[in-house]
Amino acid sequence: MSKRKKSKKDTRGEEWYPDSALYLGRDAPKRRGGRDKNDRGKKQKFEPMTCFNCGMKGHGVKECTVKMLSKNKPKPKPTNSGVYITGLPKDAPLANVQGALMSRFSTIGKVLKAKAYMQKGGGLKGDGLIIFKLPADADRAVVELQGCDMFMGHMLSLHRAAYKGEKKKAPAAPTASEKPKEPEIPSLGIAPASATMLFLEAFDPMRDTLASEKALKAKCEGFGPVASFRVLDSGTAVVKFGHKAKTARCIDAMHGTMSGGKRLVCDYLRPKGAAAAAAASDADKTTSDASSAAQASADSGADSRGRDRGRDGDGDAAAKPTVAPAPKSRSVVLSNVCDVRQVVQTRFVEQLERDFKQECSNYGPVAEIEVTYDAKLVVVMVSSVSAAELIRRMEGRPFDGRTLKAEYNLDFEDKRAKAIHAELSHANRNVY
Repeated sequence: MSKRKKSKKDTRGEEWYPDSALYLGRDAPKRRGGRDKNDRGKKQKFEPMTCFNCGMKGHGVKECTVKMLSKNKPKPKPTNSGVYITGLPKDAPLANVQGALMSRFSTIGKVLKAKAYMQKGGGLKGDGLIIFKLPADADRAVVELQGCDMFMGHMLSLHRAAYKGEKKKAPAAPTASEKPKEPEIPSLGIAPASATMLFLEAFDPMRDTLASEKALKAKCEGFGPVASFRVLDSGTAVVKFGHKAKTARCIDAMHGTMSGGKRLVCDYLRPKGAAAAAAASDADKTTSDASSAAQASADSGADSRGRDRGRDGDGDAAAKPTVAPAPKSRSVVLSNVCDVRQVVQTRFVEQLERDFKQECSNYGPVAEIEVTYDAKLVVVMVSSVSAAELIRRMEGRPFDGRTLKAEYNLDFEDKRAKAIHAELSHANRNVY
């Protein structure tokens, strides 16, 4: 009988090895039919398997001591950079609202998404979501754009977005040893006078302004914890912070800004008797001017001698920026404005008052202005913060060949502050 030729695809006569041999580290032999004629009689060569975990030869996956590498690595959790918005208009087109939100919030940082939520039956719900690229931009937007008026009378209320499954971290309780750090240099350059501030006539007492009041309170809370927030019958809001530093930050950021179609005018509410104490301290200061002037002249002589000898002292050190003292009054007296003989001329006095009122209004709203018989100009500002800025700008300014001198009018009786204190005390008596 002739021998049957074995085809290439014929697998008869081959040994079968289970797949488990590959994972147990055993050496799997090659097919018997696959050997060449020249390899007959030689010892069969075995090729060790490679571990699929570490890539080394000689052992399998189950015997590998290297930690198993997972292909599906856990992805890092995305950071929360969303801002939830309420107070959007419900009767505006969706594209217009989202476009306005995108353009307005892009001034803070890069915005990835601006969305206004829709109702099931159609129409806007009045809330939306802004997603920034960086969480720091979201925190900044909540502080700067809180209570802004973007859609004709709609005050926006901003909060950090909270997603499902996200754990809220409880704020750490402040310890008794921790003291608030006061700002080194306020942006207006004026030291805080009190922890209570006023938003003068911020609301219309003849309208329902509850939503606007809540938006303003939320904006104030962005600068620090608010101890109390009250709106008086005149429309003035009284905000009390826990520390003067928080009040200074709030006034620096909000004085002169627009809110609800009106320009906010901020001021400090000084405690009762503060004006008398300021006048007494000013009198004590005038009595000590003579001795301080003598001491200053002596020191200046010593410094000049030291410079002549080549000792500059601390002249190389950079001068530290100074902060103006806290405002003592909202009335300012400008001296050396004109000659005493010119006060008799009515037209001259009217023109002088008109010109100075226009100039002083650049630093804040002016309540009253009057030229006295001793050639002094008394300017009453609406806010003491504006009065402090007026003094800083007018002191030493040349005018008509003269040098102006500006100072606080400590004899001014602030009836507005007394009325506010009386209304607050009356409200406290009615609270049970």
